[in-house]
Amino acid sequence: TLIKKLISEGEIERANDMLGSRFGFKAEITHGMRLGRELGTPTLNQQMHPDLVMPRFGVYASIVTLGNGGQYCGVTNIGIKPTVGGTKPLWETWMPEYRGAELYGEQADVRLLTFIRPEKKFDSLTLLREEIMRNARQAKEDYARVNSFKNLIK
Repeated sequence: TLIKKLISEGEIERANDMLGSRFGFKAEITHGMRLGRELGTPTLNQQMHPDLVMPRFGVYASIVTLGNGGQYCGVTNIGIKPTVGGTKPLWETWMPEYRGAELYGEQADVRLLTFIRPEKKFDSLTLLREEIMRNARQAKEDYARVNSFKNLIK
């Protein structure tokens, strides 16, 4: 119960510590609105498993493992995307360093590392894109920190 509460409040680092692993899931990559692509931040869109607790709406640093075993830093948004008039919760992840082929229909495992900020509505797509870039810098720092710590304890 406490772990579910922590996840729903965005306390993902504490929840991960208690779980002994990272919260997230593996699911098929589906088509979205292609807005991320227009902003220069193409995302992996995934349907969240209905049995999982819903994390706090917002942006997270994440680690993405693709079907070929490649791992990438992710910037994961969980929420309704109020800037573009969304109404149903979505889980989407941008991998700033990924330069490969489209991944529709493939599986991706996305695990949340840190909570960056709550979801909010922006006055323009330009402001949204600027914020995504700031979030990406924070996600890269968090990804490096978490992974360097993990390597120290091996």
